[in-house]
Amino acid sequence: MPGGILGNASRLRWGLLYAFIACMFWSSLYVRTDFVAPYGTADLAIVRFSFSTLIAMLILLARGGLRRIFNERTRGEWLLASALGFLGFTGYYFFLATAIKYTSEVITVAIIAMISVVTLLVNNALYREFKWHVVAWPALLGGAGVATIVWGQVQAGAFSFTDKGMKGLIGLAAALVALAMWSAYQVLNKRALIRFSAVSVEDWTLLTLIGGAIALPPLLAILPASPMSEEFTLYSQPLGPSTLPLLGWGLFLAIGASLLSLSSWNRAQKYLPPTLSGQSVVFLLPLVFALGWYYGRFSTNAFAMLTGIGLLFLSVGATIILQHSPKWLPKSFRSNARRASNADSV
Repeated sequence: MPGGILGNASRLRWGLLYAFIACMFWSSLYVRTDFVAPYGTADLAIVRFSFSTLIAMLILLARGGLRRIFNERTRGEWLLASALGFLGFTGYYFFLATAIKYTSEVITVAIIAMISVVTLLVNNALYREFKWHVVAWPALLGGAGVATIVWGQVQAGAFSFTDKGMKGLIGLAAALVALAMWSAYQVLNKRALIRFSAVSVEDWTLLTLIGGAIALPPLLAILPASPMSEEFTLYSQPLGPSTLPLLGWGLFLAIGASLLSLSSWNRAQKYLPPTLSGQSVVFLLPLVFALGWYYGRFSTNAFAMLTGIGLLFLSVGATIILQHSPKWLPKSFRSNARRASNADSV
């Protein structure tokens, strides 16, 4: 962990490194989980979030901070942490899983890609790092990347709603909700880290995981009547040898894809300026694509997928160049990040 006051370039490197680590852990969510059968995706998610909540509370207890975090944190902090936990973890994952189930797995890549563009524009609107004619360049590159990915899937017949009917529309609606939820999570989480700067990254991470678990009981209540009902079998499956893979993989995801990923992501937010803080999720794209290639999911669309991912990374590169404001850039393209409430103020 770097200490002291870091220069902008050093902060940027540390921020991108932490973002990559977070995305590396998140990519484990896209590993094929046939081995947890007869349990479904919803079952695995419930086990993962239950374990992550328990681990978060045990860590606080071991550090002697369980009573402190419950007593010292205000109602507003708890409400915000709960909302962020729902937007970024418990609720988001169920909408994403619904989208994948009723459309295609490539919707995952499209959602991640769109998040990078949406958060770039929203964060620039909030923090005014760049004039709009400047931020348009990375936004256009990102948009072109998303369009290329989706176009490649449509051309290959892997992204069509015509054969799915109403289920396809349900999947599309779930995808749009998932996009809105995680974009809102990223923007609000960045602002929370600025607003509650006295709260450590570790405490905020644990607070978010515990707060997000509040959504689990309502989700359990509505799952039997939801589009994901086929993936929810915990109430009907007897305990036995097949339960062990479910518990083992759920524990692994709780540690990696919940605790370590969120901690790394929050650390990245401490160092990255607002426009880059959401864009850095693009690190997840090549990892998800690599898994998809390994499982034979995207092999017919490799060129379009790689081109789209390349354009999204060019979008991030353009934002980094604008952030550094090199001398050869016109003055009208220089970053206003020093005057924004960016990572230096957290």
